[in-house]
Amino acid sequence: MLAEHNAGHPECWPRVRVRRATLVTRVFSLTRITAAFMAAAVPFVGGCSCRPDGPVRHDVAGMVTFDGQAVPSGTIFFEADASRGNAGPVSVVSVVDGRYDTKAAKVPGPVGGPLQVRISGYPKPEPNGGIRPPLFPEHTMAVELVPSAGQNVLNFEVPQKRRR
Repeated sequence: MLAEHNAGHPECWPRVRVRRATLVTRVFSLTRITAAFMAAAVPFVGGCSCRPDGPVRHDVAGMVTFDGQAVPSGTIFFEADASRGNAGPVSVVSVVDGRYDTKAAKVPGPVGGPLQVRISGYPKPEPNGGIRPPLFPEHTMAVELVPSAGQNVLNFEVPQKRRR
């Protein structure tokens, strides 16, 4: 609108051209700055993703039982046991009808060596999605994963708490 208003006044033309040129220069400059910032940030963002040279992960599968029965629903956390000299990322897998399988669930399995395993279990989900109390307090145990060719099988029996 300013350009149309000043179009009939030659004395205003240079000022309009300077404003347009300044605007184009500023946009171009911001684009270059943004591109430079993005190029500098890419190595840092790329470093946060899973690297192919990270620790070797192993597929595990098995059964989880409590009081002699399959745990209907739950979660298993496999954590590298730092107190026994192991390091690596945590692996989490769901328990469904007493079974778990990292490969079938398409989740990365745990690293080999000493692990701390934490297991939680719940009754079957209700159709209305209500809150379910846990079957047992979270159970923690130490295990050793000795990787084998193919699938590694680890079965867990969660003991009942002793009554006093």
